[in-house]
Amino acid sequence: MAERLEIIKNENKKLKESLKQKDKELSFFIEVGKALTSTLEFKEILKIIMDNAQKLVRSEAWSILLVDEKTNELLLYYGAADTVVALAIANLNDVLEYLKKCTEY
Repeated sequence: MAERLEIIKNENKKLKESLKQKDKELSFFIEVGKALTSTLEFKEILKIIMDNAQKLVRSEAWSILLVDEKTNELLLYYGAADTVVALAIANLNDVLEYLKKCTEY
């Protein structure tokens, strides 16, 4: 009987942890949804998304790569705490050619 109660206790603990994680994930999507409807400023939307993602996965900093399909540029943004900085812009084809050369060796 005690063994069965311990099994149930462990299952309950796992379910509570899973529920907490689901709550964090749901909060992330709610905040992102609010951001998308509250502003049209790209950097502000990016900051809200990444700040919430940072909380979700408990990271100190983040980065994201985006491709501008009009200019074929690769944009690297990074952030920590309350900063959002465009770190680098490169032509996507140039980056792909560079990566091909690196893998040939």
